[in-house]
Amino acid sequence: MPLFVGIDVSSKNLDACLMDGMGETLATQTVTNNLPGASELRDAILQHAEADDTIQIAMEATSVYSWHPAMFFHEDPELKQRRTKVFTLNPKLVRNFKKAYAEKAR
Repeated sequence: MPLFVGIDVSSKNLDACLMDGMGETLATQTVTNNLPGASELRDAILQHAEADDTIQIAMEATSVYSWHPAMFFHEDPELKQRRTKVFTLNPKLVRNFKKAYAEKAR
């Protein structure tokens, strides 16, 4: 079953939500947007992933703020062993997706 990780990227923080394949939230975590923070988030991801889970990480493409974490998660040896895929999404698409779910609290 997949493990989904959604990351809201800002200049200071990475706000992550980890969900299982059924859409149930497993954990939320905020870390600093730097190497120690990304490493801490990687450890949390690996802790929640089952042995046969694929891991899918998605974040908005927010200029230079998302590039380093995206490359870290893409190149990390432990995540590579777990068949991890990293997606950077166009912020306009994310905004329109949110509009489609207007009944959700923001």
